[in-house]
Amino acid sequence: MKELLRRLSAQPLLTLELTIASLLANLLALASPLFVTQVLNRYVSSGVDATLITMTVGVIVAIGLEFGFRQARLRLAMSVGTKRDQALATGATGMLTTARAGALGVWSPAQRREILRGLGVIRSAYGAPNLVAVLDLPFTLLFLAVLTALSPPLGLIALLFVGTLLIFGLVGNHLTRKNVQRWNELQLHREMLTQQTCGPIDTIRVCGAAAWIRQRWQQLQETADKLQRRMENRQGVVQGVQGALQSLMSVAIIAVGARLAVAGELQVGTLIGANILAGRALGPILRLASLGELFIKAEQALTRLEQLAALPVESASGAILKEFRGGVEIKDLAKTLPPALLPVFESLSLVLPPGGVLAVRGDDGAGKTLLARMLVGLVAPDRGQILMDGVDASQLNPGWWRKQLIYLPRDVAFLDGTLRENLTLQDPDVTPEALHEAITDAGLGPWLDETPRGLETPLADGGGNLSPDLRKRLALARALIQRGRLAILDEPTENLTPKGILTLYALLHKLSRSGVTLIVCTEDPNILRGASLVLNLDHKPKPNLINRLTANPDPESTP
Repeated sequence: MKELLRRLSAQPLLTLELTIASLLANLLALASPLFVTQVLNRYVSSGVDATLITMTVGVIVAIGLEFGFRQARLRLAMSVGTKRDQALATGATGMLTTARAGALGVWSPAQRREILRGLGVIRSAYGAPNLVAVLDLPFTLLFLAVLTALSPPLGLIALLFVGTLLIFGLVGNHLTRKNVQRWNELQLHREMLTQQTCGPIDTIRVCGAAAWIRQRWQQLQETADKLQRRMENRQGVVQGVQGALQSLMSVAIIAVGARLAVAGELQVGTLIGANILAGRALGPILRLASLGELFIKAEQALTRLEQLAALPVESASGAILKEFRGGVEIKDLAKTLPPALLPVFESLSLVLPPGGVLAVRGDDGAGKTLLARMLVGLVAPDRGQILMDGVDASQLNPGWWRKQLIYLPRDVAFLDGTLRENLTLQDPDVTPEALHEAITDAGLGPWLDETPRGLETPLADGGGNLSPDLRKRLALARALIQRGRLAILDEPTENLTPKGILTLYALLHKLSRSGVTLIVCTEDPNILRGASLVLNLDHKPKPNLINRLTANPDPESTP
């Protein structure tokens, strides 16, 4: 209920209006049982039609006003939490897009999607219908007070049953909490398996993954079925007990009230009205109990949001150099990736002047991609510094810094938008000339000319329908839009056709001639021959650095 109180306290004036509307609606709700009491006690005994007509008109007006106040309250409640829902959605997407990559990387894609789905659960749980149901809860005391005023013994009976039902609901919610948490975990596993099932058809068919996927689905389904039956059984028991308590309360009130009526201490009309009032007092408790599971899911979704909000984010501020020339210096860099005990590399130091060419070689897993991501600022080192034109890269403004780069990751990805939108993500206002130059340098011109919709061609499934060669060159064109002074290319020839490789060679030559600093992670012999510095990450733990200008290894990197 902390979230509900937060939403109400954020808009005190609106909360006051809701409270007043709830009070008036519940006061008017007393009209119906009091009407029954008065008709049976006064009209039946006297038979005066004028009395009946007056009371009937009065209760009809009261019912109409009650309906009006409840509708007005519902419309007011729709405004409660709107800003909060928007803030949660903005905060969640903001954290997912700005949290430090190293911190966010421990969360699987399925867990991140679950966070976004949780926003809908939160909105549903604290929506207007449920909000007004909670606001009715305190007025249970109003109906109990009126009932007690009519008959203290019957009021005490109703109070006992209402209290028992409330305690039973709280215990039930506590027992349900673990089942809901387990259900959420199962949903995460099913989400991950869904992603695999909808993955590359070739992998599933050729590698024989179909049988494994079917087996995993069956195991998850069996577990989910057992848990669902357990939850449905418990829900059935809860509903049965609630119905039984409601019926027992009515029986107890009628039985005790009948004895009081026979003894002349209670009128029959008052007895029937008291039974109606007891039902009205029990109504908010029953409605709240039915929302218990939904509130538990919302609380768990809020907990995940809080965990997300606790992640460190990239700084939105930092140093901005007047001019970035492309100089790179690495000092005593070290990084270990758990669960490995040994570092990927350590004591890595080098100086790459503006316009220099560094080739980083090594087998898969040697740390080429890791080093590239560290240079971009996506991963922080365990020790050491990365200096850009003499300034610690960690002190640079991340948004400004990445606009100074030509960065081609090894695993390229795209958004489900048009080609133009994907190419101009960092600079939507890029000039047509600059866009055309990037497309030409990446060798995409002939292909685009043959594409009916050109740059307006939509990319579906993150560009998964394109060939690996096209995906690589599209990512290269996207990187070239910025025309930065430092190019960091991770396995740029991988997945390229022979023609695409020749295009890449020409681009590297063009960038080098224009004074762009090049850092290329590769095993391509042609690129290695053209590099002035070659960093061998296969040499552990301290990488070996060869300066081709002197044709000698760096003495400090040789054991």
